[in-house]
Amino acid sequence: MKTDRGKAVRGKGGRSQNARFVSSITAILKHQNDLAAIPATDEQLAQIWPPWNALPAEMLPEEKRWTLTAFFCDRDHSPDRSQRREHLAKLKQRFAYLPLNSSEYSQALKMAHAWATLTKFVQTTVQLHKTLVEAQLDYSTFDNVLTGRVAISRKLTVGMHS
Repeated sequence: MKTDRGKAVRGKGGRSQNARFVSSITAILKHQNDLAAIPATDEQLAQIWPPWNALPAEMLPEEKRWTLTAFFCDRDHSPDRSQRREHLAKLKQRFAYLPLNSSEYSQALKMAHAWATLTKFVQTTVQLHKTLVEAQLDYSTFDNVLTGRVAISRKLTVGMHS
């Protein structure tokens, strides 16, 4: 890094302050990536579900993840941002370990997100698309085309009777 007089500013070991700064940031990012790659533990999942389920059911999984990790981007000016802050404040009274470290809990949060998305898909299949699915099941060759909502409905129907 050069000063206004054209001289490089060097720290200990002859490295520039800029190089040390970049090296520090690179090490932090590597550590966060390493944490995010670690598979979820049962303990992490056990910690996620109570506050996850305490959040409003209509809240999107992404919003729940942002709330539990206190991810409140300064550029996010949506009305939901302040609501998420309020939800987190209430949750912190019940769950002292919040907010969660987004890197450390990355895999567990991904699992929670995937599960919530799947259960919502099943729920909407049953609630919103029941007539459509039943009509598709009436086809004589429906076993050859069991995909998506039809497959879910078939599984739910067969699962209930077995």
